[in-house]
Amino acid sequence: MRHTPEAMQFVTTAARFGVQQAVKERDSIFQDYSQAE
Repeated sequence: MRHTPEAMQFVTTAARFGVQQAVKERDSIFQDYSQAE
């Protein structure tokens, strides 16, 4: 997954907004219970 467009977007988001935000965006499509507000 390192060189996929999704991975590159993850790295860009992490650099701009932090890893927590990048993970939140990446996992949001799965409706992960740990992301509940």
